[in-house]
Amino acid sequence: MLSTPIFAVTLVAWVLFNIYKDLLSEYQELAELEGASSTYILFRIIAPITEGSWFTMMVLSFIIN
Repeated sequence: MLSTPIFAVTLVAWVLFNIYKDLLSEYQELAELEGASSTYILFRIIAPITEGSWFTMMVLSFIIN
């Protein structure tokens, strides 16, 4: 019974890690060159791009559990 939530958390962490790993390095460099602060980069650039992946992971997590 406990293995299903552990699998869901592992899947979500793995997928989101890969998404953020690529996005953070590319978009952070570009935004810093333009003079954006860390907070601006997180809330105005990274969060809107990744909100679809968060929603998808929530749905998959709900279906798996």
